[in-house]
Amino acid sequence: MPDYDSQKEGFLVSRATGNILPAIPLPFYPRSTGINVFQQGKKEHIGGLLNQFVRIVWLISGTCETLVQDRMQLIGEDTVCFFLYGEERMIRCVSPEARVRWLCIDGPCAETIMLAFRYSRIQTADYPAALFDKLDQIIAEDSPNMIRRKSCLCMEILAAMAGEDNLLHPHEKLIPKCLTEIRRSFTDPDFGLETLCEQFSVSRTTLTRLFKRETHCSPGRYILNERMAKAIALLSGTDLPIEEVARQCGFRDRPTFTRFIRRSEGMSPSKFRSAMSKETV
Repeated sequence: MPDYDSQKEGFLVSRATGNILPAIPLPFYPRSTGINVFQQGKKEHIGGLLNQFVRIVWLISGTCETLVQDRMQLIGEDTVCFFLYGEERMIRCVSPEARVRWLCIDGPCAETIMLAFRYSRIQTADYPAALFDKLDQIIAEDSPNMIRRKSCLCMEILAAMAGEDNLLHPHEKLIPKCLTEIRRSFTDPDFGLETLCEQFSVSRTTLTRLFKRETHCSPGRYILNERMAKAIALLSGTDLPIEEVARQCGFRDRPTFTRFIRRSEGMSPSKFRSAMSKETV
């Protein structure tokens, strides 16, 4: 078993037969396991042709981006995901450091068994350190009894993957909260991107990147879109004074609101209201 110092730096242990499957007939076999330690910006990128096994990846600590089914995902501590035969595999550290436990299995039914659990491709579950420690100790053993024990240990590890499906890194739950807050607060002239960043303790860069990925729009533009939708509804559906419409849409004064409408619609709020009235006649 790797000692404590090697675990801090990362390690790899594998079965004695290497790429050759053991002679004992079993549905699948553990091939190798280990811990990778990544520093910020470092990544592992393996093309699909080189991925000739099922690989389970458990993030022990830190935050990483990973490619799952052609989509970049942000994952955090106690997040587990898996990759099937022939799938491109990429993981990149975005925190100061990240520790990643991985397990590779192969054999005639490795992929079938993995899919039979019907797990989400990314989910959260407590890292089963004790099970991995046992596997580390015997993975190089090649007696018939140990080969069977190793496969049974792998099944326990796969069972430990069960958790709350689709729960990603806390950042992944951030965008729905932001959308709710935007709809609740966009009428406040002081509300904006900085408000969201402060409220949810996230940087501008991270929030903007996640927001664009989920909504295809920046947070600032989304706020303006909400204000515009409200403005159109009030200008076309009510007789409220322009000053009141501006206030309810999150603008401090009529001139600022007028510039906003003019940039979007090419006319002043009054002319826009008149044009909308004519269309409904």
